[in-house]
Amino acid sequence: CCGNGICDFNENIFTCPADECAFECGVTTSCSTLTSTRQSRVSASVPSGLFFNVKALKDLAITKLKVQSGSTGSCVFRIYHRSGDFDGFQSSSQGWTLVVNSTATCQGSDSLTDLPDFSSVVAIDSGSNHSFHVYSPTGNGQAWENSATSVVGDLSSDNSDIELYAGEAYCAELSTSCSFGLTTGQIWLGEVTYGLEQALTFSPTMKPTTKPVTGSPSNSPSAKPVTESPSSSPTMKPTTVKPTTLPSTSPSVSAPSYEG
Repeated sequence: CCGNGICDFNENIFTCPADECAFECGVTTSCSTLTSTRQSRVSASVPSGLFFNVKALKDLAITKLKVQSGSTGSCVFRIYHRSGDFDGFQSSSQGWTLVVNSTATCQGSDSLTDLPDFSSVVAIDSGSNHSFHVYSPTGNGQAWENSATSVVGDLSSDNSDIELYAGEAYCAELSTSCSFGLTTGQIWLGEVTYGLEQALTFSPTMKPTTKPVTGSPSNSPSAKPVTESPSSSPTMKPTTVKPTTLPSTSPSVSAPSYEG
């Protein structure tokens, strides 16, 4: 049953998130992607963070993000997510879950920088919103589109499965120590990798069979029983037992008696 810590055959990450069923994109259908590319000018700052929302149009699970950096070289990125809208939680760690904390080789603003798969996939039900916070504390920084016309919540990229919305840039990592505060209408640049529910394969965890308890074999087993062989010289005649009383060798002689 759901919540027992075991992914049963009829459960998956959508029907029972609590049991953390194993996840991979479908064998016959690969993971899908949605790329958000720049349209005009790109901004970057150090440190740099960006909040943005996504909306699932179908049941899906996001497995990783690629990002666009401000320059090339070694860089660090951390990615957080939370259910619902990010508004009101930009300067608080409440409700956020860290899924990437990694060093990468940044490719600059002309190419996407690959980051590791999420430590746990982010499942989103159809029609639901989900928030991401992508943060880089290093000098290469994170690049985004500094839109002159977009406001928070404007649609920035979409396909038939998922929608991305314009968000907010913020230089602090879920705290209030940001020098320039929130700048709104910023468009996250990168690539979302996801799988659809009907294309997913799940690996249920079968309930273990209790192994019967048996004693350990003896290191000194008892010898095999020995069956005696019949005698090669059997007794042919029965033994005669001598009588215990033998007749006297000197019998007494008695004279006959007469009665008168």
